[in-house]
Amino acid sequence: SGAGKSTLLDVLAGRKTQGTITGDILYNGKPRSLRVDRNMAYVMQDNVHIGALTVRQTVWYAVQLRADRRIPAPKKEQRVEAILRLLGLLEVAESLVGTASTRGISGGQLKRLSIAVEIAALPHLVYLDEPTSGLDASLALEVVTSMRMLAEHGRTLLCTIHQPSATAFGLFDKLLLLANGRSLYFGPANEAVAFFIAAPRELVREKANPAEWLMDVAKSQGRTADGSVVSAEDLAEVYRSTAQHAELEAVLLESIATAQEPASVDAPPEGLAAGGGGGAAAVQKPEWDGEQPNTQMRQAYLLVMRRFAAIRSDPSLLIAGLVRNVGLALLYGTLFWDLGEDDQSAKVSLLFFICLDAILNHQDAIPSLMEDRMLFYRERSACAVSTFAYWVSIALDRMALEALFQLVFACIALPMTGLRTDVEGFFFFYSCVLLTELAGLSLSQLVAASVPNPQAALSIMPLVFAFHMSNSGFLVRIPTMPMFIRAWGPWVSCLRWAFQGVVINELEDANDSDEADVLLEDLAFEGWDKSASLPIVAAAAAIFRGLTLLSLTTLRFESR
Repeated sequence: SGAGKSTLLDVLAGRKTQGTITGDILYNGKPRSLRVDRNMAYVMQDNVHIGALTVRQTVWYAVQLRADRRIPAPKKEQRVEAILRLLGLLEVAESLVGTASTRGISGGQLKRLSIAVEIAALPHLVYLDEPTSGLDASLALEVVTSMRMLAEHGRTLLCTIHQPSATAFGLFDKLLLLANGRSLYFGPANEAVAFFIAAPRELVREKANPAEWLMDVAKSQGRTADGSVVSAEDLAEVYRSTAQHAELEAVLLESIATAQEPASVDAPPEGLAAGGGGGAAAVQKPEWDGEQPNTQMRQAYLLVMRRFAAIRSDPSLLIAGLVRNVGLALLYGTLFWDLGEDDQSAKVSLLFFICLDAILNHQDAIPSLMEDRMLFYRERSACAVSTFAYWVSIALDRMALEALFQLVFACIALPMTGLRTDVEGFFFFYSCVLLTELAGLSLSQLVAASVPNPQAALSIMPLVFAFHMSNSGFLVRIPTMPMFIRAWGPWVSCLRWAFQGVVINELEDANDSDEADVLLEDLAFEGWDKSASLPIVAAAAAIFRGLTLLSLTTLRFESR
């Protein structure tokens, strides 16, 4: 640890977000280009997936998002099967990926699934950051074996690895040994031990596992025959003086001197062979032209469909939403049972709590929204999903559910509480509360996109909600507010406008118009038309949504 291997990998893959980078990165002796970026993949240490999807669904959506849109659907299906077979995932293809609360596939299978997702576009070059971390020797060997099979099908893999087993180490072709950011050796992996044993180093091999012994060498624990310790710094200097290093340096300098045009991939290697029924032609390398593999609207469509597939597989979100809204409707219906014309004040209180709940409803979803954000970061880095497409998808995938939840709530709560159930009154109430729900959802997504972690978001949300509550006109009447607050606070509180709309909707047909007029005057709602509330609440939701897009575009909380 601390040798700089992950940093080097991040720099080569263009994923480094901190620090200053100097020097040249060349591909086939030429500068990096967008086409090269589209033909490389990066497998991170963390496995970020949607746990409610099956392994097959995860790979299927990865292929749909990352493969060229011009490839026919049957070819994409063949590719899914080929990748599953190549990485040994066919036997668990119909198993759920799993979450912290739901048992899924094993750690080794999960890492192989991460590799499967990243190679969905059949990249020529695959970077893997410590793919065996956290796995036991058996699972780690499974992962490295899958990587070896992938390399044998025409792909180049660059991998950082920490203390592999002897068997796993033997599967690698070349080795770059680092210590404190300096190279100790670069060359065939099976010749590394002999390199350090030979003169002038003359180290004594003390462990059977070559990888473990090489790690000791890199940690300045290598010893000569007389027992003296050789530091990694000395070994780095010795390596710089070897003919092997001089030859490598000459090749690099020649590449830099001749680098002119951006690197291309016009001559791709042999396509990925599926093995078995698919044959070598089962997966073909697409023609990359530097564009997104799909249009932004198709990306958004696929993201929404993926979310609905997860809900079908694990309907807990749907069930929880229905139970919550039915429970609230029954609770309000019991507490405010069949309010009559002489209970206008109670109706106003009920309407405030309904609107308040609509705003507060989504703060508990912030942690899951941040998990989705990490998946978005990964897919955006792979050029599979644009920021705009993700932004559209998170607006649409909950809209249908919220419309269903609020319809169920209104159908139960309004008849029980004695609120208006005529067509006009019902649908205005439903529309206003639904827009308030969407504004609350957009506000929660804005906070989730703008802060680094759930703890910060949950710390900010009470302040945001306190502002809207205190400026709604219910807890503190608007006419009694201090002028410096009254001049702007109630005007920008979306809760105030939602509350005002449903109150006017309910009181406009009251038989006791005098009491209704007194309540409206007390709340400072007199003289307003209820129809003004709908566009204002919708505008608030749109503003929150627009700020969410801005945050997603300009902020990135993935430090590497």
